[in-house]
Amino acid sequence: MAAGDIVNLNGLQVVEVTVKASEDIELGEFIINDGNGFLAATAALAALGTPYVALEAHTYSTASTHTIRALAHGVVEVQKTASNGAIVKGNKLTIDSTAGEAKVFAMADVTATVNETTVEAALLANQAAFGECYEDVATAATSVKVVL
Repeated sequence: MAAGDIVNLNGLQVVEVTVKASEDIELGEFIINDGNGFLAATAALAALGTPYVALEAHTYSTASTHTIRALAHGVVEVQKTASNGAIVKGNKLTIDSTAGEAKVFAMADVTATVNETTVEAALLANQAAFGECYEDVATAATSVKVVL
């Protein structure tokens, strides 16, 4: 299987979304609406909304229409940054520093400091958890099956 492949049809919900102006979308990456259209998801945006998975690639400069199909609910294979750690079945996910790519979620310690900025950053990081890993993947894997 490859990123963007649907793994299981049970509970599948595919929607059409509008791509944000001047944004390119890769097949199988997490995307999210920032209020102006869909773009590659970041952890900060995932803390505020629900990521979808792009079922089509989209190059803004060459496309005549700017809508794509995206998976809102279901089981799909998504992009994962290689060498950012193994992910075990059942683990929650978040967005890696590479926008649109998954990594395993590690809960941030909100009580480690009394510094308000650090506490707020930890709370936002914890809100960015979503989905669940469908099956184990190795550290070097470049994709992971996820349940949304």
